[in-house]
Amino acid sequence: MMPLRCAILCLRLQWASQGGRQRGVGAVPVLQKVKKMFDFDVRPAIVVGLALHWSWIWILFWSSSFYPVFESAGLQHGGALLVDPLWFFSLLSNFATPIVLFFLGKRLGSVGWRVPLMVAAAVLTSLGTFMVAYPDALFAPGARFAGYVAGAVLTGAGSAIEFVLWGELLAILGMRQTVVYGVAATIVGGLFYMVSIFFAPSVVQFAVALFPLLEMGLFWFQRDVVLRYRAGTSQLAREEPGSVGKPARVKYRKDLIGLIVISMFFATSYGVMKGMFVFAGADLLALRDIINIVALVLGALTILLTMSVFKMDFNHLTYQVALPLMAMGFVCVALPGSFEVLGFFFHQLGYEYFYIILWALWPALARKNKHVPAMKFCAAGIASIQAGQLVGSTIGASLMEAAASRYEVAMISVVAVFVILLVALFAFGNSLSQVGWGVLRPWGDVVAPESKFRKVCDAIASTRGLSPREAEVFHLLAKGRNCEYISTQLVVTEATTKTHIRKVYRKLGVHSQQALLDIIEYERKNM
Repeated sequence: MMPLRCAILCLRLQWASQGGRQRGVGAVPVLQKVKKMFDFDVRPAIVVGLALHWSWIWILFWSSSFYPVFESAGLQHGGALLVDPLWFFSLLSNFATPIVLFFLGKRLGSVGWRVPLMVAAAVLTSLGTFMVAYPDALFAPGARFAGYVAGAVLTGAGSAIEFVLWGELLAILGMRQTVVYGVAATIVGGLFYMVSIFFAPSVVQFAVALFPLLEMGLFWFQRDVVLRYRAGTSQLAREEPGSVGKPARVKYRKDLIGLIVISMFFATSYGVMKGMFVFAGADLLALRDIINIVALVLGALTILLTMSVFKMDFNHLTYQVALPLMAMGFVCVALPGSFEVLGFFFHQLGYEYFYIILWALWPALARKNKHVPAMKFCAAGIASIQAGQLVGSTIGASLMEAAASRYEVAMISVVAVFVILLVALFAFGNSLSQVGWGVLRPWGDVVAPESKFRKVCDAIASTRGLSPREAEVFHLLAKGRNCEYISTQLVVTEATTKTHIRKVYRKLGVHSQQALLDIIEYERKNM
């Protein structure tokens, strides 16, 4: 199955770069299509900040730098709690905190401009990491277990706030930028992880505990994006007062339920695979963790390729790529011999692929439901992911403890494959058709009617915080007008027009009129 899929992928790449041009189709080379995804003002602070966040997660929960801490704190697997306490209690808190933020969403509105939330996220996460890294030094022998659990709870609460902050920021920037930042941050975070392998555990633990402080410091410098969004949504609320109609509320509920269901399904599958490694030896876990990072990076690069070159929609990205890879992971686990690590590689590749898709889904749903704060979709998605991972890892560990032979492990994997395929064929296919996610693309080429064009331009001008005069300039630029025409139309000097154009470019994060047109084209496709 996989060799055939890879062969088809290679043929399509070859056709895109050579065959299409020979046949006179005029296809854009693959590298140019990928480059088009980066045609905006990339902010290094966002890439590094996200990379710090994800590498903190990977090192804390996957790296061997933190494994010995479990034993030194007197925490052992077994009893009622099969998974390690750090994973369990941190995920539990990581699930509960976004739920609280979700129900406070109407009152909070946008959260990315609130400095107290940034400070709380950084302090809670950093303090919790120190507590789980140095339980022997911080707590008396009789209080180590309680202190360790408290640290795990703090890491979950703090990192959940960080999740929501980053999720809202990327939701404001849009699907395409979310994908690009997600891919770039995964690669940089993977490098951070690989570098950490070469340092002593004590050094890594101390450095990782400081990651959240640096991360939120970098986020603070990106507040201008959220502030412009907040000003735009406030202006939109003033221009369109009144209560939200019933059709809009029904659409929102369908989108929200669909988001929760699909997030929990994929996360549960991932949790089951992780739970199946609870009783593995230290050598196998170390190998698994390195393979895990390789799979993460490859998954990120794969999604960049499929989105930019083949322009797959949500259904194709999910059902033709992510689900088959995850099913292949369980197939490898079921095979005789030592295929567990290979199975984990394929499963992690598919999960990381879908994970970035899920982050890109939040801005799309926020665009469809403008009356709902973007952070509510982020909070709901994060809570669903953590709930699925928590339930799945517990199920996986319980099944592995009950399995008495390799045959029973194989049967567990076969059942997991069957469930994945069954859900892909029936449950998600129908639900996503109803909520209309199948048309969501990270990049589109279809031209919309003029009325929709105007609506898209108004939405972009509002969310990016353009002033009334800048909005006028933006609308003329969107129609392809040059500086001379705009200055004549608005009865201002060309110097003034150029100043307005520079401000519009800066607020949109672009450097050229073509890049501005690309943003409009992209938003029209996904509205």
